[in-house]
Amino acid sequence: MSIKRILAVLALGIVILVTSNHASAQNRTFSYQGYVSDAAKASLTGVHQLSVRLYDAPTDGTVLHSEEFTAAVDNGVFSVIV
Repeated sequence: MSIKRILAVLALGIVILVTSNHASAQNRTFSYQGYVSDAAKASLTGVHQLSVRLYDAPTDGTVLHSEEFTAAVDNGVFSVIV
């Protein structure tokens, strides 16, 4: 093997190593925005306790993740990082 070929293979190996390590280090969070209202369907405003639950099915599903938040709500709109 020529020196150029060895360096090319080595460079490719380093790129693969760096990108695979970076891919495994990605965080698994996402932003979620929603709307909340009271029983009379009036938009809430202020700081409120919110619960976010992720299920494995649209109905009768099992909870995969549950998290509690204290979030600022403005005219019913809130945003959290899950």
